[in-house]
Amino acid sequence: MNQNSNFNFGIGESNSGMNTYDSYYKHQPRNNNGLTMILITIILIIVFSVLWFSGFFTPRDRKAENDKLFNRVCNAARTYADNNNKNDKRITGKIVYLTVGQLSSANLLEATLINPLNNEKIPSTTYIKLEVLPSGEFQCYGFVKREEDRVKPVITLKGEATIYGRVGEKVIDPGATAIDDVDGDISERIQRSGNVNINTPGTYKINYVVSDISGNISKVVTRTYIIQ
Repeated sequence: MNQNSNFNFGIGESNSGMNTYDSYYKHQPRNNNGLTMILITIILIIVFSVLWFSGFFTPRDRKAENDKLFNRVCNAARTYADNNNKNDKRITGKIVYLTVGQLSSANLLEATLINPLNNEKIPSTTYIKLEVLPSGEFQCYGFVKREEDRVKPVITLKGEATIYGRVGEKVIDPGATAIDDVDGDISERIQRSGNVNINTPGTYKINYVVSDISGNISKVVTRTYIIQ
């Protein structure tokens, strides 16, 4: 056996050019930065596309949104008034106030409305103003501020305060009118009480009273019938 033969145990390089122990463990991992950047770019493109088509980058047209809200609220208010204020439609110039809460309770509006101009919730007590046109239709003015109404309506008798009649003869009640400083002519809301017995001589009284939309009650006005 040749004592001068060389034996390679993986230290250094062999004459055959194969990787040795030392070169194997000094090998560096592959650089994946390029693939990572491609993936990040794809994700960013997807996110941007979603935001773009969702309108995220489109400036809000708050006036247009407010106009849509106005139309929606007014349509709901007119529908409510057509169903619940039929007597008012006969009175040209009649002012009708409704609240957001009323329309919401009637399922004509959602319970929560947001003002697009300031992103604040619109209170359910907010008033919507309507006016009766000569055609009998309601014109809507949208949301209005309405100060607390504390003034009582006033009743005025038509004709004389005292009416004389004969036993057995028919008597006619001329009626009365009622005017409110806020609600206007509310004569149709007058409540009448009392009776006249035309078959029995005596003095009879008919009372008139009215309340406005805010609940202010007028003074009671009385007409006297004297049957002789």
